[in-house]
Amino acid sequence: MTSRATIPVLILAAALAAAAAPQPVQRGKLTIHEIPVGSFGSADALQSLSMTSDSSHIAILTRKPGPAGMFVVTRDGVPGKEYEWIIRASLNFNRDGSRLAYIVQQGEGMFVVVDEKPGKVYHEIVGSTVLWAPVGERLLYVARKTAGGKLVVVVDGRESREYEQVVHVSFSPDGKRLALIVQEEGQQWIVLDGTDQPKYEAVVPAGLAWSPDGSRLAYVAVAARGTEKKVVVVVDGKEMVECEEASPPVFSPDSKRVAFSVVNAGRMRIHVDGQPGPEYDSVAATPIIFSPDSRRLAYAARRIDPADSRKSRYFYVLDGQEQPAYDQLVRGGALFSPDSREFSFAALRGNRIVFVIRGIEGRDYEDVKMAQYSPDGSRLAYLGLRDGRAYVVVNNRESGPYHTVSSLMFSPDGSRMAYVAQRERTVSVIVNDVPQKEYTGVVPTTLAFSPDGRHLAYQAQRDDTPVIVVNDQEAVEGAPTLRGSRLVFENNNTLRGFIARDLNVLKLRIEIGE
Repeated sequence: MTSRATIPVLILAAALAAAAAPQPVQRGKLTIHEIPVGSFGSADALQSLSMTSDSSHIAILTRKPGPAGMFVVTRDGVPGKEYEWIIRASLNFNRDGSRLAYIVQQGEGMFVVVDEKPGKVYHEIVGSTVLWAPVGERLLYVARKTAGGKLVVVVDGRESREYEQVVHVSFSPDGKRLALIVQEEGQQWIVLDGTDQPKYEAVVPAGLAWSPDGSRLAYVAVAARGTEKKVVVVVDGKEMVECEEASPPVFSPDSKRVAFSVVNAGRMRIHVDGQPGPEYDSVAATPIIFSPDSRRLAYAARRIDPADSRKSRYFYVLDGQEQPAYDQLVRGGALFSPDSREFSFAALRGNRIVFVIRGIEGRDYEDVKMAQYSPDGSRLAYLGLRDGRAYVVVNNRESGPYHTVSSLMFSPDGSRMAYVAQRERTVSVIVNDVPQKEYTGVVPTTLAFSPDGRHLAYQAQRDDTPVIVVNDQEAVEGAPTLRGSRLVFENNNTLRGFIARDLNVLKLRIEIGE
């Protein structure tokens, strides 16, 4: 029971806390909150930072001054326990930021701390890393119990059996399933959800692919076939094909279809849903692409000129039909529209690059980058470079020229498009062809639209002063966003992020009034 004598003390403490709390600042229609979530005394004290991708949570690793130099993690403003050594790169939030893990080295042992609860001590946490599932709260790391001993995979605190090597670990996209590539006595195999799959000479980590819904797994392995070694592609536990080479399998967005390329006797063909396609001389570097509705498929192929083996022609095969051939295809330059109706790509004709939209070539450039459709599929935008100048191209209409262009993006509703453009010595954000304020610099990665597309925020540089800009109004001055952090709209009228002011880390929250 609380005594009467303590009540005034509690009231006084609460009053002092309220007085010390930072007050919001009003700038026009903007209300700015700067909430302290950590400080580090000196620049040398800061060891590392970890933030969630939505800028809702932050963990700060600092080292205390003095001979002991103890390490401590401060999570969202609350310091944890002090340790002799915390692995700098190990701070890691799960996807939604509800849980935090990091690795401690204490004496001769290492252990993982999850939500400030220390786990079992091991001789080594391999790679000094932990892995959260893409969704949910499952946590994995690989550990060694004794020096030179075998390895165990620790998932949610439970150990697997021991292995000589753990080559690769992979959660399914839904976080419910787990695949390991392990090695014993010169053989490798997949352990899927705790069950051993067939053993091979090798399993290729880059060739492992989950379906988007996590229900299916495909991978590429090397198998001994008598005195020879063959590559096999395994889908849903069954060997689909045996060949000399194979590309990593690709699943369709609905998880029902799978495609991969194989090479035999110097000839290439695509296998789709277990059926082989026509042979070509090779596949170009551009990958296999399913349309968003999973019904369509495109891939790049090459045919050598029969009259001159030094010459080749490259083309896409779309829905089984060869498209017009070019001198080369631009890696990463092919995409389907969101409604799956259109397929567009960049190709090299002579020494110039053209973007082909609806089968029609656009203007030619020395290079093209950042191609993307608007969310409704009505517009295709990309960056074209010509004669040392940059142009923003939307449905084959140019804007520019500029010295440089970066961070081309559409708003989530597709109504607006923004990019950072430099002319002479100034930089500005261009929104639907309308330049905003000019600055000495803009941080391209900080551009953020609200979900309804009405509001735009970013960090700019006015001479030596960083500023946070919202709707062309300077909201915060002298406090840059933390490196690696993002400005994020949590709803149509509220923006958040993490900024640094002096030696303090602050959580920024900006409310946009009507």
